[in-house]
Amino acid sequence: EQRQDELYRFAQAKGDNVQCGMTSRVMLQARKLALLWACSAWDCEAGTRPVVTTDAAQWALTVVAHLMKRTMAMFARNSRTSLDFERRADKLLAYITKSGGTVAHRPLANFMKLPKREFGALIETLTDRGTMEVGVANAGKVGRVGKTYSIPKPE
Repeated sequence: EQRQDELYRFAQAKGDNVQCGMTSRVMLQARKLALLWACSAWDCEAGTRPVVTTDAAQWALTVVAHLMKRTMAMFARNSRTSLDFERRADKLLAYITKSGGTVAHRPLANFMKLPKREFGALIETLTDRGTMEVGVANAGKVGRVGKTYSIPKPE
């Protein structure tokens, strides 16, 4: 428990509210688990109260630390995925801007080098956000009709 208190004070000194919250939650969960251990070993017939032993506290801290590491690993994996997506979005928008504000489908797809599904998801998300627009090239003209991507002009 002293170690957790030190971690909490360190996070508080840094102004890291997320770490403070996580440390508080770890301690609360560990106390609950240690109390469950104590209650499971308690003999209510003897007329005593449950006692949290050192073994119960160590076990509870070990379980909660393991669960917290798994949670943090999942969080890191998911946040990394979001960061990758945003990095790709920035790369795509920079290419469109560098190309004069509008670019055809094939050059953009070749530049991004993404699988079709990922490219489509990126385009759909940016379109839904209003960050870019999808248009049609050669509409009403002879020849092949294709998609264009552009950054909308500010109103």
